[in-house]
Amino acid sequence: MDKPVTAAETQAFRELLEADPRLQVFVTSAGDLPTVAEPHPPLPALPYVLIHPERDQDEQQRATGPRVHRNPSWAVHAVAESAEAAEMVMGWVDDQLRPQPNRWGVAPVVVGQVTKRLRRNALTGVLVDDSSLPAVCYVVASYSHESSPA
Repeated sequence: MDKPVTAAETQAFRELLEADPRLQVFVTSAGDLPTVAEPHPPLPALPYVLIHPERDQDEQQRATGPRVHRNPSWAVHAVAESAEAAEMVMGWVDDQLRPQPNRWGVAPVVVGQVTKRLRRNALTGVLVDDSSLPAVCYVVASYSHESSPA
């Protein structure tokens, strides 16, 4: 059954990124961005990172009880004024979530959950959004981890 990522999971994920002072982080579902009802909402200053919580699949881990294993995931958009800058920002994101030298992901801390290391599932090349003026470039990566009740 698909379930939305919880607010606590998204907050833990966001805090990992906000530990880097170079990253200006917004979440699509947290009310950080202006709503569509506003006539011309101001865009955040470039560069910025936009987190979009995705729906996850939960799995029954045992037949005798309600223990449910989850796979919360997020689409992370690194938005900047140029292709090079978008790639650089995504590098900062990846360094926070999967530090060098080994690129083993960090495990988000979520109260009441046992979490495993983050993994990057997908990464796009640079995309251009020319519907805004000025046009912006962005890179999208998908990150997820395993999470079970403590």
